[in-house]
Amino acid sequence: MGNSNVTGRNDADFTRAQFKGDADFRSTMFIGMATFNSANFYKNSGFEYAQFSKDAFLSAYYDGNVNFSGADFNGFTNFVGSHFRKDAQFHFSQFNGDADFVGAHFDGRANFGNSHFGKDAGFDLAQFDVANFWFAEFVEDAEFSEATFGRNGSFRESKFNKNAEFYKVQFNGTSDFIGAEFSDIRTSVTNFNKVRFIGDISFADAIFGELTIFREAYFNSTLDLTYTRFDRIEVDWGEIADSLVCDGPVYLSLVRNFKDIEQFEDADGCYYSYRQWRQDQESFGVAKFFDYVSMLTCGYGVRPLYPVVWSYLLILTFGLIYWRFEAIQKTVVYFLN
Repeated sequence: MGNSNVTGRNDADFTRAQFKGDADFRSTMFIGMATFNSANFYKNSGFEYAQFSKDAFLSAYYDGNVNFSGADFNGFTNFVGSHFRKDAQFHFSQFNGDADFVGAHFDGRANFGNSHFGKDAGFDLAQFDVANFWFAEFVEDAEFSEATFGRNGSFRESKFNKNAEFYKVQFNGTSDFIGAEFSDIRTSVTNFNKVRFIGDISFADAIFGELTIFREAYFNSTLDLTYTRFDRIEVDWGEIADSLVCDGPVYLSLVRNFKDIEQFEDADGCYYSYRQWRQDQESFGVAKFFDYVSMLTCGYGVRPLYPVVWSYLLILTFGLIYWRFEAIQKTVVYFLN
């Protein structure tokens, strides 16, 4: 079906339509409301540079490749429950109204690179295999709660201007937010509560805003925070200690962060790991020798039991030595009446 450069002045209703050949809507301008709900696209479908002036209902089944690159959505956009069996291209698309992809399935590659979401973007419960959100911008809230990412999920250099909600998201493969920027508005929250990272996750060079939450998050592999900047992160040290890869300033920022939120034991644990990391970076010399002494005797100043144990061992050791070599002997003093 070829409909290139068609302008429709009335509502376009393709509800339950069956497109058995390639569907071509490239550069089509939909003046009225466009409805494709429950439609079936058996082959490839092209909506490149299409313009949707009003609401667009596109909850459909896309069996072939689908391309919305450069499309302009000016009203509410609804892809709720859509199933994309092959690649779905949305790069450089403009969503000027709310965009709803709740429960959508992307079996192939989903490319939202350089897309612009002017209002709320909803991807809750969506399922991705490979997802690319490079350089995407979310002007209002970005909702990905309970979404699933398969082999890869990348938000490199993406920008979140309001709330970023990743509650209970499952990343089964590698994922990254390298260079991503999260909102610094005081009322905005970046929420990774109960998220599960099964593969490597990188936030290298990312900028977090006023509040970022990683409570009950699970990191199965590497967590890269190299050059990351943040104001306040709510996380337990025990959840990230074995996975963390970062640089010295990030270590020290985490120490201050734990103190600010009154997690003092976490601050001590983080500082201890930082000193061990620094020690590993140094070549052997006087400084490294004294670092070893500091680690063994007082745990870099954050293990208060170390001096107590050493004191007890020294007292016991010298007591045994004195006893073994009879350094302490009885002295009998006679008193005369």
